[in-house]
Amino acid sequence: MWDRLSLLVARLDRRSAAEDEDEQARLRRTTTTRIAAVVVAVSPIWIVTYLALGRPLSAALPGGYVLVTVGSFLWLARRRRLSAFPGIQITLFATLPVLLQWSLGGFERGSAVALWSFSAPMLALTVYGVRVAVRWFGIFAASITLLGLFDGVLRTTTAAPPMPLQVVFFVLNVVAPAATVMVLLIHFVRERDAANARTEHLLLQILPETIVARLKRGETRIADGHRDATVLFADIVDFTAFADA
Repeated sequence: MWDRLSLLVARLDRRSAAEDEDEQARLRRTTTTRIAAVVVAVSPIWIVTYLALGRPLSAALPGGYVLVTVGSFLWLARRRRLSAFPGIQITLFATLPVLLQWSLGGFERGSAVALWSFSAPMLALTVYGVRVAVRWFGIFAASITLLGLFDGVLRTTTAAPPMPLQVVFFVLNVVAPAATVMVLLIHFVRERDAANARTEHLLLQILPETIVARLKRGETRIADGHRDATVLFADIVDFTAFADA
């Protein structure tokens, strides 16, 4: 399954790459694509279970995520440009798990499914940077706090699922978001290291290794001092006549 998923994501990456795409835009697109593909792959577990429990509204939330994300994938593959794609995914990660837990009846009966919303600030961190990630973390913290305040009320709105099922889904809702974040960070770090390696290789083609090392350390002085220097002037045959023309 995961091999097929990797092949599909790799194919989508090739089809959705724009010719004028820079390194940062490519990293944002591939990072978001991979994390979204993982969530789409595991979403049927929640959809089927909630339908079996007779909770179509709860099943509709992850089902809606799958539809929106697959539609975004198709748009990317055809148009090769969807600048709003990362923002759409971050918004879905932040809101849908919270709404899902609300519909299930709080933390206990929803098996803490709202923990999935932590993926939103983590994705924002890798795609947009620290400032945007802090804002989304604030939204995550506020959402969890709000759910905690209303947990007693929400518990009375729905019937409790079987306890073994609650335990299984609690484990899934802890392990799966953690694994998703891990996949996100692994991909981001690998892509960043690959980009740094390409940059260093390019610099080493035109600069000595000692100067490249100083540039990487952020030193302003990149050349050693020499008391004596020799200037070599090379004349090209017929260059003077060419320059005067």
